[in-house]
Parts: sequence; C-alpha cells; structure tokens
Amino acid sequence: MLYLLSLIIIFLPVYMVRFEVLNIPTTLLEVLIWLAFLIQIVLDKKLILPKNIKIYLSLGLIILAGTISTLIAPDKNIALGQLKAFIIDPIIFAWLIWRTQPRVSKVRPTIICDSLIVSSTLMAILAISQKCLDITTNDGRIVGIFSFEANASANYLAMYLAPAFALSTLRFVCSKRYKIYYLIASILIIIGVYLTGSRGAILADIIAVFIVLWQYIADKNKISKVYKIGMSIGLALLLLIATYLARVNLSAKEGSGRVSNSNNIRYEIWKTTLKIETENTKNFFLGVGLGNYQNYFTNYTADQGNYPEFISPRALMPHNLFLSFWVQGGLLMLCVFIYLIILAFIKSYKNQKYPILAGLLTIIIIGLVDTPYWKNDLVIIFWIFLTLGIVSKPDNNSKLISQN
Repeated sequence: MLYLLSLIIIFLPVYMVRFEVLNIPTTLLEVLIWLAFLIQIVLDKKLILPKNIKIYLSLGLIILAGTISTLIAPDKNIALGQLKAFIIDPIIFAWLIWRTQPRVSKVRPTIICDSLIVSSTLMAILAISQKCLDITTNDGRIVGIFSFEANASANYLAMYLAPAFALSTLRFVCSKRYKIYYLIASILIIIGVYLTGSRGAILADIIAVFIVLWQYIADKNKISKVYKIGMSIGLALLLLIATYLARVNLSAKEGSGRVSNSNNIRYEIWKTTLKIETENTKNFFLGVGLGNYQNYFTNYTADQGNYPEFISPRALMPHNLFLSFWVQGGLLMLCVFIYLIILAFIKSYKNQKYPILAGLLTIIIIGLVDTPYWKNDLVIIFWIFLTLGIVSKPDNNSKLISQN
C-alpha cells in the first residue's frame, strides 16, 4: 500500500485527466485514491479508525462544516464536487498515510516524503526545459505541466514546488544518506520555483528553511551568541524584504507593472473578503458556501469601480489560506484547521521532524498571500504535511534527525 501511495504522490498532476463515472464527474487522481482506500480496507478486513478522540472529532467537524457549506451553496453540484475533492478525498488520503505508519517504523514516512521530492523534481525539470525552449507566459513566467490546464497560473507550479524544496533541503541537512540526491533535487526544485516568478513562494522557502535550520542547529547545541545575533539580523532583513515586496501602491495606474498590480489586487480582495465575512452574520458563521466564492464576490462588487474588469476575475480564491477556510467553510472549518495546523507544528517540533516542519511552514507562509489548498494536487500536499506532522513519533535511536 505504501508504494501505491508513493506512486499517487509522484503523479499528483493526473487530476487533470477528468471523466465521469456513473454520470459523476471525477478525476484519475480521485479514482486512484478511492482504489487505494478500498484495497486498504480489504487488507485490514475492516475499516480501522483513529482512537485519538481529538483527531477523530476534528475530522468529523471538518466534514460537518463542509456539509453545511454544501447545503447553503446556491449551486449544489459544484458544492458537492468541492466537498468530495477538497474535504473527503484528502481526509481519505490522510487516513491511508496514517494506516502506513504503525507497522514498519523508519522507512515509511521517508518514502512518503521522497515521493513528493521525486514528483517536484520531475516538475522542475519540465519547467526548466520549457524555459530553455522559451515556452513561457506573456510576462516570461513558467507554468510547467499546468500549461495543459485552462487558465493555469505560474503560481500553481510555485505552490506545488515550494514545500518540496524546503523538505528536500532539510533532508539534505539532516539525513545521513543520499545527500547528493537531495542536493541535486533541491537545486532543481528551487530553480523551478524561481522560474515561476512567484515572490511569495521564493520568500516562503527562504524564510522557512532559514527558521528551521536555525532550530536544527540550536537543537544540535552548535549555536553561539554571535550566531544567534547574526541569525536574528538575517531573519529581520528577510521579513523587511518580504514586507517591502508585498507593499501596496494604491496610486499605481494601469501598466505600472506586475508587482504593483498583483499587490494591489490582493489587497482589494482581502479587504472585500473581510467585508463579506464581517458585514453579514450568516457569512461570519457559515461562509458563503463551497464553490460560491467568486460568484458571491463578483455580485457583491458589481457596482464598484474597476472590480468587474480587473479584480473580480482574479478572485477565484481570497489569496489567503485562512480567509479561504473561513469564507468557503465557515468559522467552524477555520477553527478546526487552525487547531490541526498548530497541533502538527507542535508535534513536528517536539519530535524534531525538521523536514516536515519546514515544508508545513512553507505552505503556511505562502498561505498568507495565496491559497495553497483548493486545488486537487495542492490539497493532497497540504494534508501530507499535516498528517505526517500530527502522526509523527520520536525515534529513540536517531531522534528522527535522519528521518522525514
């Protein structure tokens, strides 16, 4: 089963192969996940569920929040599709990862992580090849394999690759084996991230790797007072650079450049989404319904200057991970996800799962300026890190420094 999961992770982009089964829209990725789920039940001879009541309750509440959001959505077909693809499927995949953990200790989480690194390395090689062949967007960015998808963005590739770079880099630092492999993978992946032109992904990788490496060195008792001061100054500079690059320039006019336009559009989307959620009691608690965000946003801003032409078409999602949980799934979904994310961080830190910690931190930092969740491949990547972080256990011999 572990190797089937690994193959699914390597070929996550197969979600772009879409078809219908019994008149129900699905994807090849979804079929593979459900096939693995059925095989695991047959192997177990029954459905085995977690005994941890907090995790069990949390997953149940996420499904409940998703169900409520489906019921209040105007278009039930779209909402049901999102419930299936972005709530049910990833929870099933998380369950499959959990089922691979108890029986064989050290190799299993490593294989899951390495599968994502392999997948991202292949994606990065394709992206580099596209750059060499001058297959780019109008502004010179690389879309990678997502060029086969309608209305694809270079940010899709960036959000796919960025967590794998942090993961691979920390594997290179912490692992005692295959260092050349992790080094080459890290170099190729970060080149791929750079070619996407995504400032959020690049900065997220730098900041996440910087922070986790700092913690790794501190835990290894190799940190001096001078080193602490230097690292603190370095982190402060990174945060200042991130703040500068994310600045809003509301006086910018059309043609002022991608950076200004992107920042301004994000600012307007965040501001409007907060209004949508706070000015209406129903929206505050329940959100606007699964799959209904852009339609609601478009109607809400239809009479506002520049919104129909420049902003609403870009508002596929709120460009913020936490706003997206809130507006799509309501306050309950937001609170439960925050709890699970905090739990994954705490357990990863406690058990010294540095690579998982770096990957998860990368996703969260990107999530401040984009939405690395509501997409068939990104949602699985999110749950890989979330699940491995939560189910992590310390290894008495190596403290998991050479694992995960």
